[in-house]
Amino acid sequence: MQSIIQDEDLAEEIHLHLQSLGKKYLCALDVVEYLDKPKVKVQLKLKKMPSERTAWRWMHAMQYQYGKHQNGMYIDGHEHADVVEYQMDVFLPFWASIEGEMMKWDNKNIPILPNGIPTFPQ
Repeated sequence: MQSIIQDEDLAEEIHLHLQSLGKKYLCALDVVEYLDKPKVKVQLKLKKMPSERTAWRWMHAMQYQYGKHQNGMYIDGHEHADVVEYQMDVFLPFWASIEGEMMKWDNKNIPILPNGIPTFPQ
């Protein structure tokens, strides 16, 4: 017996909905809640609602991976407004002010020493 999730249109609808949530972690309940909307039921011609366990199996079939949220995990926030503001107003001007004192290398991996740094004999 073939699973309904093997219908590419249904799987694509679920993928698009899950992506639209913008959540870092998804659960089977997200699928059940989406499919329980009257408009979606009509659009996808669903006769009965899947259980949460069935939705979990569908997510597994669609290559979603199960994992537990770990506390203390690094979350990339480089695009947050306060971070961007700090980068533009504080970090980048500071970096530009000390760039003349930084080591640089040419295309052949030979160091280009800034003025004022002594070279060591080789």
